[in-house]
Amino acid sequence: MITSIVLIIFLGSIALYSRSEKAVLDEQTRLGKWLQDHNKESKIIGIVSIVISLILACLTLGLMPGIMIWLIVLMITLSLLIIFSPLKIVKYKSLLILFTFFLIVEIITLI
Repeated sequence: MITSIVLIIFLGSIALYSRSEKAVLDEQTRLGKWLQDHNKESKIIGIVSIVISLILACLTLGLMPGIMIWLIVLMITLSLLIIFSPLKIVKYKSLLILFTFFLIVEIITLI
């Protein structure tokens, strides 16, 4: 469940980051191009996914630990997104593989 929360926070952060006028944006992916073309929808998607991740964190971990973990993950995600996005070091395919690996490991540990 932690991996799902991190993934939802990451997707919401990307949606909100794509609205920035000062950011160096990546138009190579269909998702990036759509988010840049639909400014209002990307804002709504970003805020809703961030709120959903907060609710999931609070339901999974408890109220205070959920809020603390959510804040830490949000800060780390936003910091890494702001640092690595202009450099174009990290690709979406590698992030998808990484999240899939961590999701499989999390499911195996729960069984």
